[in-house]
Amino acid sequence: MRKAFLSGTKKSAISRTTRLHNNAEKVYSELKKLDIMKKWSDNYHLRIVLNSYFSDHLQKAVFNIKEKIGQYPQFIIAGPIPQKTIKKRFTFLRSPHVDKDSREQFEIKQYGCKLDIFLNSSISLKNDEFTNFLSVKLPRFVGFEYYFEENYRGLKKEDIKNLKKKKYVSKYYTNLLNSKEKKKLVDLLLENSKYMNVRLPRNFYDLTLEKKKWYHENEELMKKIESMSFD
Repeated sequence: MRKAFLSGTKKSAISRTTRLHNNAEKVYSELKKLDIMKKWSDNYHLRIVLNSYFSDHLQKAVFNIKEKIGQYPQFIIAGPIPQKTIKKRFTFLRSPHVDKDSREQFEIKQYGCKLDIFLNSSISLKNDEFTNFLSVKLPRFVGFEYYFEENYRGLKKEDIKNLKKKKYVSKYYTNLLNSKEKKKLVDLLLENSKYMNVRLPRNFYDLTLEKKKWYHENEELMKKIESMSFD
């Protein structure tokens, strides 16, 4: 049984588009309508995710894909990157009419891995050469998905420390620059004329109404003070 993976689907940096195919002819008919090389930009790589309930089938699928892609120097393959094994456990009553405490447990494991395929920038690739390596023999009970993912290089510890220093230093100096203006606004808010004129005795309704009125009059002033505050 021949399965085909990879299609001319486009994946942005945020959303993911996947498509599963069981028929190689269907994949080829769709690729004729698209220029796959325009979809595969230099800053992206193709990621293939394989999963199976049988570890030996998964290893065979990885071997077949690496052997096929190894025939083309235009591609550089990395992996496999193992994924976390998913365990599903089920419990059944063995003989509920005779012994209610008799139970039988089963466990199903799902194995998975990832393969990343990069373009070799030193060797040019044509569209027909890309379609030639699409068909790969996969064992039974092996599922797959694929998508384009943006290349990301992690930051070093020194870069992270410098970013944190810049962030907190800029917050500190910005707070100092705004401190005088902020003090004026706070003094204006705390003036005697801005206080709630509460005359005792009063009931709860009058106090609540007076408080709401005060908040409404000073809402813009309070928002200005909050906008100049930093964590």
